[in-house]
Amino acid sequence: MVSSTAGKHRVLIVGAGAFGVSTALHLQKYCHQYVDVMLLDSQPFPSVDSASGNDTSRQIRMDYTDPFYAELAIEAIHAWSSDPIFKDHFKQCGRVGAVAPGSPYLQKCRETMKALGVNIVEFPEDNKVEGLKKKFPHLGNAQKLKGWDFYYNPYDGWANPHDAIKSAMKEYQAVGGVFIGSPEKGLVVENVLELEDSTTAIRAAGARIVGVRTADGLVHCADRVIYATGSLATYKTNLIPSLGTQIHPTGFAIAHWKLEDAAEVKSWQNHPVVDAYHHGYFFPPDPNGLMKLGLGIMAFTHDRTSKQGTPDVGIARLNSALVGSPDDGRIPTIAENGIRWVLGQWAPSLAKKKFFSMKICWDAMTPDGGWLIDDHPDIEGLSVAIGGSGHGFKFLPVVGQYICETLDISGAAKESEMPKSSDQRRDAMKEKWKWGRLANLGVKDRRIPVQGRPILDVVRYMPPVDIEGILHSKI
Repeated sequence: MVSSTAGKHRVLIVGAGAFGVSTALHLQKYCHQYVDVMLLDSQPFPSVDSASGNDTSRQIRMDYTDPFYAELAIEAIHAWSSDPIFKDHFKQCGRVGAVAPGSPYLQKCRETMKALGVNIVEFPEDNKVEGLKKKFPHLGNAQKLKGWDFYYNPYDGWANPHDAIKSAMKEYQAVGGVFIGSPEKGLVVENVLELEDSTTAIRAAGARIVGVRTADGLVHCADRVIYATGSLATYKTNLIPSLGTQIHPTGFAIAHWKLEDAAEVKSWQNHPVVDAYHHGYFFPPDPNGLMKLGLGIMAFTHDRTSKQGTPDVGIARLNSALVGSPDDGRIPTIAENGIRWVLGQWAPSLAKKKFFSMKICWDAMTPDGGWLIDDHPDIEGLSVAIGGSGHGFKFLPVVGQYICETLDISGAAKESEMPKSSDQRRDAMKEKWKWGRLANLGVKDRRIPVQGRPILDVVRYMPPVDIEGILHSKI
């Protein structure tokens, strides 16, 4: 139960991923004199079902078409570089951003970077691939990258998400934060609501939340409950009523491989992250030679039939449920082939490596690509901080501040020493991340949250299938 100290605002955060841990840390670090905080998760930390808690590498970039997110990302990179909690887990190796012929995305990013005073490195227009290989010898297949556009941003890099979020949790607990991670004690099964006649009920519209009930039967009382459950937000529809199509749990395949030869590891030193927009992204080796690619050319869903008998937005396929099963450590064959196809374009020497630690990483995608951070419209005291949409983790050092400001959590924006955004930015955050944005309502086409890319049922495509039709549609 959240401790109740006279005059303090009791905040219960559900979900110990990037959004939940960052919010808990910011509240406990800066607002403990005003707020009592408890963080709950259905798994021991870091959860095997957390996309950020059980991964080896995530890109940290400032490159956006939208200056709003670009400015936030620049702040995040500064924190990654300077905050003692995070700086040891960040490698500022730079990043090559790239797009296939015909896409305007990179040019818009280029214009945003220029407007914000960021100096990117361009390659010769007459032979971009040759310029790329001159700077980074292992990169580029001249035949397969004809017509591609790309540039290098030396301020970007990558972070180890597993180590970074563990560091954040360690700091949260060191400053007095309470965490419960357990399938019984930390798994929320019901909201406890108070009706106008002061009776309590488990579910009701127009009520006020006064706590949650966990699987062990215990009620944790709170003045504010924040669901930061990411791709698991759709699992129990009674916890976040009327969420509808604002969140689409979506899976992306990843694979790891290792450079066994010391000379090969050394030859990859000083190489950047490579992010081929809507194709895939991969990372230079860590000190042990470990590398990873995340596939972007396709995405996966795990369908669920609604009470009306029609498919709904689906649910994430829990990696914890796969442990010990034949699918543990596997991805659909079509995805593995896709990863090799992308490597064949960008790093041919890696295309035939032996893969391991393959899995589907799930995220909560919104149709418009923006986060969903707002109070629930019908239940007082219930809030959400979800919808990372593939670009949430990079903000781990700072997103807790933004969530506290957007939700106007007691003491967070005014009395505390927490860093503060301008009034203009706070207004923009509330507008961009609000509940019920028209672009996110009634979205039945599962391809919209992934900008038109193919989206396949993960169970159906786990057996071997031919990849050619998917790949040809992207060439």
